[in-house]
This record gives sequence, C-alpha cells and structure tokens, in this order.
Amino acid sequence: MEQASPSSPNNKLSTRLALMLAALVSIGPFAIDAYLPALPGMAVFYDVSMASVQMSISLFFVGFALGQVVGGPVSDRVGRRPVALVGLSIFTLTSLLIVWTQSVDELLVLRFIQALGGGATTVISSATVRDRYRGRDVAKMLSMVSMIMLMAPMLAPGIGAIALNFFSWQSIFGIQAVYGLLLLLMVVFQLPETNPNPKAEGPLVRGILQKYAEVLGTPKAMGFVLCTGFSLGCLFTFLTGSAFTYIEYFGVSTNMYPILFGSNVLIYMMVNRLNMKLLNRYEPVQLIPIGIAIQLTSMVVFNAVLHFFNPGLPFVYLMITLTISSIGFIAANSTSCTLKYFPHSSGTANAVIGTLNFGLGGVVGILMSLMHDGTLVPIATTMFLVSFLSLVFFVWGMRAPEPEIPGQASESQSALSDSATKAVREPADL
Repeated sequence: MEQASPSSPNNKLSTRLALMLAALVSIGPFAIDAYLPALPGMAVFYDVSMASVQMSISLFFVGFALGQVVGGPVSDRVGRRPVALVGLSIFTLTSLLIVWTQSVDELLVLRFIQALGGGATTVISSATVRDRYRGRDVAKMLSMVSMIMLMAPMLAPGIGAIALNFFSWQSIFGIQAVYGLLLLLMVVFQLPETNPNPKAEGPLVRGILQKYAEVLGTPKAMGFVLCTGFSLGCLFTFLTGSAFTYIEYFGVSTNMYPILFGSNVLIYMMVNRLNMKLLNRYEPVQLIPIGIAIQLTSMVVFNAVLHFFNPGLPFVYLMITLTISSIGFIAANSTSCTLKYFPHSSGTANAVIGTLNFGLGGVVGILMSLMHDGTLVPIATTMFLVSFLSLVFFVWGMRAPEPEIPGQASESQSALSDSATKAVREPADL
C-alpha cells in the first residue's frame, strides 16, 4: 500500500507520531511537576518564603504562553521543525544554567526564559495534528497525545522525589536538560515536517498580526478557546497549590506526595481514554458540556463543604480528582472545535489557545499566591470561579454565528473522495 504523505488529511491515526508529539508537549508538565516536591527545600536554600518560590511556577506559565505567541505563527511561515529546534535549544541551555543559580531572582528569570523555549516547542504539536488530520480524527489524535503526555505529570513528581532522596534539588534541572537534549535529537532525526509548503506572505510582523486578527476575530472559535483556558485554570491552580495542599496543609511526606499527585493524573488519563472511545459515537462539541458539568458541580460542593466544615484529605482529594479529570472531556474536544476553523493557520490558532491557557494559568496562579492565607479557601475559590467562567464562554461560543471555513469545500470533497475510495476497498459488513 502506498504510504500517505505526512501532510495529507485523513491519515490513519499514527501512534508513533502521537508518541513524538506527546514527548514535545510533555516538556511543560515535566518542567513544572518534577520540581514540585523540591519547592520547600528551594525556599530554604534561597532563604525566602514558599510563596516566593511558587512564583516561579506562575512565571513559567506566562513565559510558556509568550513562547507560543511567537512560535505558532512562525511555524506557519517557516515550518514546524525549525521552531521546535530553536525552542528546545533554549530550554536545554537554561535548564543547565538554573543548576548554578544562587538567588531566587536568578531562578525566576531563567525559569521565564526556559518557559519561552518550552512554549515555542509545544505549540507545534496541535498544529502538526491539524496539518495531518481532519474532523473527529483531530479530536481523537489530540486525546491520544494528551493521554500519553499525561505520563509526564504522573511520573515527574516521583522522578523529582527520587532525585531529592539521592541528590540536591539542582539535579532535577540537570534531568530536565537531558530531557531537552533527547527531544532535540528526536526532532533532528525522527519528527516529520508536516508543513512542507509554509506561507510567508508579507513582512514577518505584519503577517503574524494578520493571522492573529483572523483567529481573535472569530467569536465562535474564541468561545471554545476561552472555555478551554478557564477550564484548564483549575488544573493550573492545582499545580500551583498542590505542594502546599498535600505537603504543608495535610502533612503528606515528600515520598507520598508523588503518589497522590500521580493518581490524580492517572484518572485524568482514564477520562481521556474514555473520551477517545465516545468520539466514535459523538461529536466533540457534544462531550464538552459533560466535562463542564462535572467540573463545576465538584467545585460547588468543594466550596460549600469547605466554608461550613473542616474536610479531611480524602474529601479534598476526591473533589480535586473529579475537577481535574473532567478536563479530559473539555480540552481536546474544544481544541478540535477551534482548529477546524483555521485549516491554513493552525499554528497561529494553537498559539492563541496555548497563550490564553498558560497566560490564564499564570494569572490565576499569581492571584492565588497573593491570596495565600494558610488555608484551602484561595485554591477552592479560584477553581470555582474559573470553572464558572468556562461554562459562560462555552455558552457564548455556542450562540455565536458559524463562520465560513477557508477551503471547506475542497476539504469536504477530499473527505468524500477518501470515503468513497475506502468504501470500494473495504465493503461494509451486512
């Protein structure tokens, strides 16, 4: 059988490509979650408060968002691989430099730069999927990538804890540098270029701004983008406050912390898998409300109990798990619904998605750190607010007019032709 071109639509879902893209997307979660067990020790090393060290998480979110701002549209113009190569080089170098930091200010600056490289790398993942797939296959492939990627936040805290048992916290960033180098080699020798004919129309800056105007000026798409962003705000809030919640508030040991954190993520993976199965019967837009309902209901119950009682670890763990795992029905499906409107600007569209996701994550993390009062109230309140806003923007997006999709006719004809060919080759079972 003739092998399909990497950039052609309607290809069979490739597990190999999903593994490579998941490895790239994992750079963000790995860079964050691996050093979460080390935060208390880093605060002691730098002689600062826990909140000061936690600020490095929020700054990482902001830098990760800005890296995608540039990386997405540039990948539309020059290709996906060059952007990944530059981003990984920045990430790897700054990971090494963090090992020798002596002050929290140095840490904050280098983490921000590290995040810029990581964001530029990550942004090509969904764009690559949109280059190669169409329709429900986009949501399925994104769910597959997400499910594999979630191995990073599940394993990273354990890797960090093991490193702390045998070495200092600096070793964690040495491990991140090695991971960045391995990804760099993977991109050089294995990752296919799915944007072989990039469009570089007009000056760079003006071309980038035009693409952003196209995406930001599509209300239907922005409804899905903001729905995803605020839903993920729950995850970023949890990431910022998980070390405090489990280690400081409930007194969980640094060895037990990765188990609790990892189990939260494992259930998230299971929901992603379930989402892939349901996509065989339902459209992505039909599954998003399920996730929103679970997330918002969990946060209403969490806040109500928290304000009237003093809940223990099992209850808090359950509410956090339900809230985080519900994103499995939201993120990939909303991203798929967004990308379908921008077949020729998927890098830019994904940059908008990633920028708002991590930008909002940085903002909610900073706000939560500023509200820190030694209780779980700031975390619970923040997660409720972003869950509610996710519902608001989903409803707004659903009510927005349906935009015209560039090249929709040609894609539909291609899909019909592909279906007809498949029907001839594979007669239906009667």
